Amino acid sequence: LPGRQIGNDAMVKMGRLRYVGKLTREEIRKVLLDEDEFDVSEREVQYAYEWYGQLVSGAVLKDKGLLARLKRQGGVVLSLDGAEPMKGHEQVWLVRDTLSGRTLRAEALRSTTAAELVKLLMPVRDALDAAGIAVLGVVSDAEKNIRKAVRKTFPGVRHQLCALHYVQNLAEPLRKRDAKLRAELKRPFNKLRQVEREIQKPRKDRAELSRQAAAVLADVCKAIQSVLKDSGKPPFDPGGLKLYGRLVELRQTVEEMARTCSHSCVRAILELLAVVDETAAEADWLRVYYEDIREVGSALFADGRTLKDAKRMLRELRKTWRDEQARYQQENLDLDAQAVLGSWLGTTRTYEPGLFHAFADPRIPKTNNATERVNKKLKSLERRLSGSPRPGRRFTRNAPTNAIFVNMKLTPGEAFIARRRPEELRLAKKLIEARTRSNGVLQRARRDLSGLMTSLRERWNTTLEDEPPQDSQPQRRNPGS
Repeated sequence: LPGRQIGNDAMVKMGRLRYVGKLTREEIRKVLLDEDEFDVSEREVQYAYEWYGQLVSGAVLKDKGLLARLKRQGGVVLSLDGAEPMKGHEQVWLVRDTLSGRTLRAEALRSTTAAELVKLLMPVRDALDAAGIAVLGVVSDAEKNIRKAVRKTFPGVRHQLCALHYVQNLAEPLRKRDAKLRAELKRPFNKLRQVEREIQKPRKDRAELSRQAAAVLADVCKAIQSVLKDSGKPPFDPGGLKLYGRLVELRQTVEEMARTCSHSCVRAILELLAVVDETAAEADWLRVYYEDIREVGSALFADGRTLKDAKRMLRELRKTWRDEQARYQQENLDLDAQAVLGSWLGTTRTYEPGLFHAFADPRIPKTNNATERVNKKLKSLERRLSGSPRPGRRFTRNAPTNAIFVNMKLTPGEAFIARRRPEELRLAKKLIEARTRSNGVLQRARRDLSGLMTSLRERWNTTLEDEPPQDSQPQRRNPGS
């Protein structure tokens, strides 16, 4: 490596230990010392694996083996998504092929305008065009800037909008009411612990309640505790409605027990479960609208659903929503329902043109979940490697390189590194130096802002002194002035 006494073999080993073995700098240093009796500092380890990562990630779109595999599979379906941004840091964006699972490009963007996303996609398009690889489709969320960028970069290519995001957006107007229902259902059970203590009393203090009956009631209390903790899985299994249904089922069981035993503990549990009567109207209202959401899910995700069936079902649902909204508006009824139906109609207008490409070509996925899972995997990896629960800066710095190695079946070795051209080495060095310089400024700004400002002013003044004067030649006077 330039300016270092590290050969390709050591760099490749450190890179593989980092990106494949998922080891920290300290762990890599220990492996080198134990296996090769090769002692380097942790900073040198980082320098080596960053070089390896930059050289590999920078050459992905030039990798003839990868491009040949993409061509053999008949083309690519691109997935475009950004990791949920960490506060105060750039957002990491990935461009992946969903058929092979390979990340083709990854970058931390300060801005996510359509123009910036076009810059992210253009190198991918150029590399695929040069290799004669067809882009069969693109899958993404429905963000306006993404759609503009995809239209400009891949005109005429099918752009599938994530169907699951569509359903989640439909459920959004109901989410708060469902959460409120769940909170109302849980409120009375603050007293459940008192009932449990009564059940656990010695038998001589528990009149009319046998040991076996006490054990059954204790299990009923445990069952209640369990269902109270289950938050459900929205949008198809909302937590509030799920808790309501389970508490109704529990009450039916306790009512049957109460017919044969009128002990105070049984009555106390029934009193707590009476909350389902108080919330029945709210649960019925929510159930009506969540049934429509489940029907949308059936239209888009049911096995064997054809394009014609899916479009027909969604068209009929839209007509039902319009008619119901119009009736509520004429009769001035249920303003909350009017707001929900209006939101559904607007969301559907936004998504509908891009919901059905997956039916026309089964190679195009209906959701963008695979790339979202990669983003979560990268965040989890960085948390473990850094030992920090919120490693924002480290994630922004390392995720674009780490993403290239996700799903890479065979990591490049010494021969691959040896074939890197001088311009690739210069680019890698430039990127690493820029990132190191940026990180240094960020850290110093937190630790010694006054010293940093003094240093910047000195550099600024030096820069001005070194520049030649702007007007080195005398200006000619205008005779007419």
